[in-house]
Amino acid sequence: MMSALLRLAKKMRAWIHAPRDLGRIVCSYRQRTKDGSVCYHNWYPCNDYEDEWFHRFIVRNVGTDHRYHFFSVFGPRIALAMPGKNKVFVSGENLHIPNWPYEIYQDYALDKVKLSLGYDDIQDERYIRFPYWLLYMFEPVVDREMIRERIDEINRAENTRKFDCALIASHDQWNMRSPMYDALKEHLKISCAGKWKHNTDDLWTIYNNDKYHYLREFKFNICVENFDTPLYVTEKLFDAFRCGTIPLYAGAGNQPEPEIINQDAVLLWKREQSDHSAFIQEVLRLARDEAYYDKFVRQVRLLPYTEEFVYEKFTLLKERLMKMARA
Repeated sequence: MMSALLRLAKKMRAWIHAPRDLGRIVCSYRQRTKDGSVCYHNWYPCNDYEDEWFHRFIVRNVGTDHRYHFFSVFGPRIALAMPGKNKVFVSGENLHIPNWPYEIYQDYALDKVKLSLGYDDIQDERYIRFPYWLLYMFEPVVDREMIRERIDEINRAENTRKFDCALIASHDQWNMRSPMYDALKEHLKISCAGKWKHNTDDLWTIYNNDKYHYLREFKFNICVENFDTPLYVTEKLFDAFRCGTIPLYAGAGNQPEPEIINQDAVLLWKREQSDHSAFIQEVLRLARDEAYYDKFVRQVRLLPYTEEFVYEKFTLLKERLMKMARA
């Protein structure tokens, strides 16, 4: 998926500075669900827009009597000027990277839409902090019991410990992954199933591209963000948790969702440090000492507040969408 997003980003550079035939561009990046309740604009590549998280959320919690226009960053900003109400802007991307095409959306289009969702902490009634890992980890239903069951499932997850370490990445454009990889490659067998450092086809040939069943075979998962930005936490760390493996993590200013994530259940690679020997020794002890590994991996991963956080976010989203439709 990342390679597709990078190709879109290159196209956007041209669109931003010299857009041609804007009507054609805007229309080509619009997708409508069959029931007409959601139109997606500038959305990320998707095989089935009916199954998109936000469409399912509306079907199951709001109803399909009204049409909503969802916008993201993968296309020209001019799309936001199209006629229509009930506009929602969504971004799971880091919008604060200088000279990166998504930078034009760093205001979260608050002056163009009725509701905006992202990872930043912005005090504005039109904005909800809605980190993208919510979409990956939880079903789009405002239901405490379902949320609680999912949290329990993640906290109880176990791996097989069959292999050492997995890394799935398509690139390292901002040099976030290379330092950790270089420090560990002489100590662990690192299976790189993505395009970056690719050395195994097992994810596809054996596991049919099932990331969950693949990762749960490993003791560790190098899950590093593309950027080290406070509050910017994607699904990568949560994927490791739900597979029962130990995340070797870098990003989010060394504080990935501290109210949600038990920081003791993560091995943090602190990029600002020059000496990473303590990190390496901890990984090696865990790799060699079965009892020590077992004690570490059985820690609670998601803290008790997680249930309230997810339920509040889902409830607030439902309320805002319904209010928007009534206006």
